[in-house]
Amino acid sequence: MFSISTGHYKVKVIPYLRDLWLSFVAARRITKEEFVNTNMAFYSRSEEEFKAPFLYENSKVLEAGLEFVSIEIKETYFDSNLKSETDESSVTDDEQLSVARKARRYVNVFRAWAEAVFMSGLNGCRSEKEKMAL
Repeated sequence: MFSISTGHYKVKVIPYLRDLWLSFVAARRITKEEFVNTNMAFYSRSEEEFKAPFLYENSKVLEAGLEFVSIEIKETYFDSNLKSETDESSVTDDEQLSVARKARRYVNVFRAWAEAVFMSGLNGCRSEKEKMAL
């Protein structure tokens, strides 16, 4: 599952978004129905599931001539404080720009699908401006 790390703790993005929207219900910013409508199905495959097509003799993957070479699954972490790993006094403007670019790219990975899910799940009586404010 996609994660964020601030160096102090890790945040699983999907449960974080769920909890954030649940807090909107508690604060009466959205209805329970909108919360249900803005939930999404998410499934993260295990290493075994990725390997499975290569493990069976009659597999169409093997019949196609493909073979399993290696696998590496990594959690994706990002320092949400946007600090470089080096001493801040030695960080150049270019390094800070690089960190900011990485942050935008990381956020855009989630924004691409999350915004569509959330916007479509909110009540149609809400204005676009109100939806965007949430």
